[in-house]
Amino acid sequence: MKIRRVLCAATVVLSALSLGACSAPAPTPTRALGAPASLGNGTVASYAEFDASGAPKVIGVAFSAGALEALPTAPSDGHRCFDANRNGVIDLATECAAWHERVLPVPSEASRRADVPFKWALLNWNPHGHMPPDVFDKPHFDVHFYIEPIENIFAIARGPCGPEFVRCDQFALARKPVHRQTTCRRIFATWGPLPQPWAIILSTRRPQNSAASRSNVTGSTGSMTEG
Repeated sequence: MKIRRVLCAATVVLSALSLGACSAPAPTPTRALGAPASLGNGTVASYAEFDASGAPKVIGVAFSAGALEALPTAPSDGHRCFDANRNGVIDLATECAAWHERVLPVPSEASRRADVPFKWALLNWNPHGHMPPDVFDKPHFDVHFYIEPIENIFAIARGPCGPEFVRCDQFALARKPVHRQTTCRRIFATWGPLPQPWAIILSTRRPQNSAASRSNVTGSTGSMTEG
């Protein structure tokens, strides 16, 4: 009889815990990963970290073991090409964007929040660097976090105009003056439309400045700030 009463009491306790678990909201994880993309011999994915209250404190990109091994050596992956000499043949070295890109969705635990404007990121591996010379012309990664919807960014088409070789009407539009507080104002005004604003790791704990951004882009750190 005593054993039976103990078992009944345990059943009541477990039932109460079960009901409490069903009624309580699911806790926000302290770290969440987005959908991975293959890179080298591994994968790469965006991630988000949260504080004890569930508020996001870091958004970044994580490389798995092997991701930096066997990286592509071709000058381009064939994205964003334009037959500049109209010979009917695309030259990856001269007529395509000089990078290999991976689209990385920001983890839904962060991207679905109203206070997080970033929904996706674009990682570019630049095996031969890119313009301007003597600044970013060594092999490196760029990671760009976007506020703009992906369909608008991917609508920027390759073409014959400007240092970035974009469609001429888009280049003309991008060179028009914008509001003083617009992020990357000088970059757009000088180079034309870039398929990528400069941004790498965004943290509420570590304010960035433009000098740090410029010096750290090739080292995969930086932010979208302007001095």
